[in-house]
Amino acid sequence: MKTFDVIIYFGVIFWFVMEYYNIRTRLSSDGDKKMSDKIGVSNLWMIFCISLIGSVIIAELIDCPISSNISFRYLGLFLFVCGFILRVSAIRNLGKFFTMDLSIRKDHQLITTGVYKFIRHPSYTGIIIGLAGIGLTLNNWISLCFGTILFFMAFNKRISNEERGLVNCFGDEYIQYQKKTKRWIPFIY
Repeated sequence: MKTFDVIIYFGVIFWFVMEYYNIRTRLSSDGDKKMSDKIGVSNLWMIFCISLIGSVIIAELIDCPISSNISFRYLGLFLFVCGFILRVSAIRNLGKFFTMDLSIRKDHQLITTGVYKFIRHPSYTGIIIGLAGIGLTLNNWISLCFGTILFFMAFNKRISNEERGLVNCFGDEYIQYQKKTKRWIPFIY
């Protein structure tokens, strides 16, 4: 096994463990108001796992190289790390208001600073960037497309539910925030 593969597999395992920890420790409490979430935490967890682990399995089973140039793999590793850092930064930025299930805490405040100053859903963007990084690092077109597209489709639907709940909670304050920021990519989308 090549050093690159060992690094990315270790990174995938570490990321998987971190998200599992979040699923176990960052759920809403009794006094929190739950938002409508048609997908649900367990399905989202399954989609994340399929996107993450499926990308690795596909690369092992199907040879579909992006390039013979090693710089793509370095770029992928860089994106993987950047996506992971963005995800962790977003979670830390929200602090106690971050939950894996869609909910509004009793004393919830709208956070529009840090990474949230530029984008409304940086934790999801971090995952997309990380999954794209995995696909590039594994040097596999199918892995790249599979992980990112599957995750994007599921979480784009979830964002609609989440934003509806945030508008209900924060009203015009959230609507104004929406006008200043984009969902996934700063200044673009």
